[in-house]
Amino acid sequence: MSALPPFSRTKALQCQQSDFYYMATRMALQFAILGQTQLARRIVSKLNDYDYFHGHHVALLPLHLLWMQQGMWPEGEEERARESIMEDRKRQTEKAGEQEEQERAGNHARIETQGRPVTRSDVKIKVEKLASDWAKSWYWPDRLRTPLEELHWRKSNKTKGIAPDPSTMTPSEAHAAIQEIMTAVKNMEPKEHKYVQTGVVAMDVSSALVNALDIRLRFEWQDDHLEGIERLPTVDEILAMIAKNLNSNQQVETLAQSQRAWRILSRGALAEILDIDAKKLGAYAKEAEQIIDERLTNGRQQPAESTVLEILQKIDRNSRTNPKAERGSSSLHFDSDKTLFRDPATAQQIKETERSLGTQLPADYKEFLSVTNGFGPAFSGIILEPPLSPLSDIRWLKDDEDYFTDLYLDMPGRVFMSIRPRGFDGEPDWTKVGKAVQVGSEDIFELWLIRPRVVEDVKTRVNLILNREDNDYDEKAKASLRHMVEDFAGSWEEFLALDWAFLTWASGGMASMQAYPSFKAYLMHVAENGVKDDGDALSERNFIGYSMLRADSTSRRVGIHDDRWQQL
Repeated sequence: MSALPPFSRTKALQCQQSDFYYMATRMALQFAILGQTQLARRIVSKLNDYDYFHGHHVALLPLHLLWMQQGMWPEGEEERARESIMEDRKRQTEKAGEQEEQERAGNHARIETQGRPVTRSDVKIKVEKLASDWAKSWYWPDRLRTPLEELHWRKSNKTKGIAPDPSTMTPSEAHAAIQEIMTAVKNMEPKEHKYVQTGVVAMDVSSALVNALDIRLRFEWQDDHLEGIERLPTVDEILAMIAKNLNSNQQVETLAQSQRAWRILSRGALAEILDIDAKKLGAYAKEAEQIIDERLTNGRQQPAESTVLEILQKIDRNSRTNPKAERGSSSLHFDSDKTLFRDPATAQQIKETERSLGTQLPADYKEFLSVTNGFGPAFSGIILEPPLSPLSDIRWLKDDEDYFTDLYLDMPGRVFMSIRPRGFDGEPDWTKVGKAVQVGSEDIFELWLIRPRVVEDVKTRVNLILNREDNDYDEKAKASLRHMVEDFAGSWEEFLALDWAFLTWASGGMASMQAYPSFKAYLMHVAENGVKDDGDALSERNFIGYSMLRADSTSRRVGIHDDRWQQL
């Protein structure tokens, strides 16, 4: 088969572990809704076996509806569901203990509930509760829109905008409900928004269509009972509308949240509607599994070695030629006609700065300075990175900047923060950023060099955890930590050899931290992520199935490339 798969092999093998798990979990979800449920189960099993604490399990929660329906779970997923139930019980017990007026017998009963073994029946109830909660969150006409109004509605227990339960609907009520949803969808799709795939409008359309499908599936065989009423759209007609909307915001995820939909998705209904080429689907499925196996067996593949100059030239080229760079540039006033390079710093300027700072800067950073004394805002795939400062502006973080220096260091990986040690006060017992060298800053974004002594403290703490013999860290947690170390540094030996590290930090409501084993590693990340679209559907948050349509596809009836609603 000459056509390339809708995902990049190179990117999957070389990207950071968090990005790899993002790609792999989305592969599992998308292949599952195409009816490849055994493949999805194998992928999830492999991901859990490699790193149980991979941190992307929330994206896989909708698949719990499928696993429960089929009675077969991937390795680790049913265990995860049971752990969630135990956590729920623990929270309920703690909440009960805080109620001073509660009788001792009541408290005792709750504690006994917490200690009761979790049964498969408990898991079934938990999964059904998930499905019910998701269904309540789907778009319904007249639902209050603003967060403040939504909060007011919850407090006042209003019923406006709440979807009725399909299980209690009569056929006439189902007809009225679906027609109301379809009318609302068409009203949300004015001409100027016809192909919008992001934002709240697209999300509302996505969940509204799933809501209509879920209701219609309740009456799949009951058209004969609707005499005298305009015929409901068929299941295939509604699924066809969803099929041409799968690149839109949350359409795949919301479709997977429907318990009823899995009855037909698992049998390949979506693949049939799309007129998927079975040979392409089989070949891409095989390729996807081989890529995942290679990554999990051999670890993260290192890109070809490049000089700092070569990396910077690639970043400069990406930032000036990638069309997406312009869309992410408004706050930093990016000018695609100008180079990101600045005049280089002299050896004397570098020495004087080191003397002023009282420290010797890392070799890769000094190599950067000898090429360019500062660097403009570079495109890294989604947004522009803050510009790298000239020598005259770099500085140590100040003692009163404890909102920076007291941050816990997400090293060797962000996911580890959920299982890291905690002190008696409940706070993480982990290394903090401490006094770092600020080498870039723009609005809420910060770029810091992390001192060797801080990195050394991380190495010591990691080593202590891996060599502990108590029950605080089981083998699953230790295996997860080992994989993070290897992904972060390349190998255990390279981790132990780390000196200076590099850190990006974004403050605010979406605060995020990303650590790199070196300044050069950060530059490589920016260079690789800023490359012009290479057709990787997963990285573009698109649906991989659209690349599997038959060449002589009859899915034109679905209208993949047409006005989304004109066929119906």
